[in-house]
Amino acid sequence: MTNPPTTSMTNPPQSTTMTNPPTTSMTNPPQSTTMTNPPQSTTMTNPTMTTMTNLPTATMTSPTRTTMTNPPTATMTNPSSTTMANPTDGSTMTNPAQSTTQPPQSTTVVPLTTTPTVKPGTTRSIFLKIRM
Repeated sequence: MTNPPTTSMTNPPQSTTMTNPPTTSMTNPPQSTTMTNPPQSTTMTNPTMTTMTNLPTATMTSPTRTTMTNPPTATMTNPSSTTMANPTDGSTMTNPAQSTTQPPQSTTVVPLTTTPTVKPGTTRSIFLKIRM
């Protein structure tokens, strides 16, 4: 045969070499590798649940149960039923005597002696002997 069909072909089928193969390199690949603007699931500019400007229960300026300026039961100036000066048969007295009176002073003041008592022959005698 002059031209056998299997020895050489002018245009072979596109299975050996292609000028523009469709899967090797693409000018604009799809956006699965790098996205210029990713969706806002990583960083949010204003998150709504992390920081609150006015927390209603964290800090109270004037708590009502911690400190009282005038507690009504802590200190009584004139107790009426705690101490009675002269109880009579367990009865209640309307105005009992004050039990917080000042006790009399227990420190006695000793007057100072201005003239020292010197035995003869002690200090003055020694002073006179040294002076002589």
